[in-house]
Amino acid sequence: MIKKDTILFTIIGILLIYNILSYIKISKLEERLQIVDSMQNELSNVNYSVQDISSQIDMKLTEFVQNQLWIQKKEYQINSVNIEENQIDVVIDWSLRELAQGEKVTLLYREKTEKNWTELQPTQANNLNYRVETSFHLDGNYETQVVATSSSGKRSESLVELPFKEHLNQRITTDAFVHQAGEGQMDINIYIQNTVKNEFFEFENNDQLKIQSAKAQLFFDGKSIKQWDLLKEQENLHYISDSYNESINYNTFIDLKENVGKEIGDVKLLVTLKDGYGITYETEGISEGSINW
Repeated sequence: MIKKDTILFTIIGILLIYNILSYIKISKLEERLQIVDSMQNELSNVNYSVQDISSQIDMKLTEFVQNQLWIQKKEYQINSVNIEENQIDVVIDWSLRELAQGEKVTLLYREKTEKNWTELQPTQANNLNYRVETSFHLDGNYETQVVATSSSGKRSESLVELPFKEHLNQRITTDAFVHQAGEGQMDINIYIQNTVKNEFFEFENNDQLKIQSAKAQLFFDGKSIKQWDLLKEQENLHYISDSYNESINYNTFIDLKENVGKEIGDVKLLVTLKDGYGITYETEGISEGSINW
């Protein structure tokens, strides 16, 4: 009995010592975890401070660079757009940092594909603020610059770019795909997005900006083998139109084995759109090129 009690007390003692040691280790581990958490918080604070300093440096650098520019402020505003007459009326405003005695300010512009510049005389509002009101052809992309001329020389700086043609062409976007889906089976996917109202076209009749004709052609080795009039398709067509946007989604399959007699050739998909003003937009679809089955 005494031996059993001794063994029991010994086991209890060992367990107590083990628990005490475990508690000490856990306490030290918790202290270390608290230290790690504290270090992480300090690192986060340091990182935030670094980001804040970096942001302030960027702002100061941007402000410094801006203050060194001769043209301090520049912008343009569209007054009216007339697609039928291919004309857009624009107001261009800018401010100069300084102007030397005797310098005369003019504005030059040209279409990006041309070499020669056209000169315009600005009106001076007050101090060094200038304005030009003029008209451009809508089917052009223009660049402008301000020139100051005096008896001692000439200096110039780029003003604003006027990508009117680019805006007009990007108004309608077409994504077209043709992929082989099996032996002679072609998967046709056409997605058309038309913006009929935004800042650029707010002066226009929305109905005239909408798509009046949407046709697709599938070519095999240069020969047209299938045509679709998308606006007349009743099946496989999803059409949405509101006062801001117009979208057309068309998906279909075609069996080339029923249309061509050979098993290898080049495939091309062409989508042609026309709006109410008669402007044509053509897009060649993405295809696998040569196919065989």
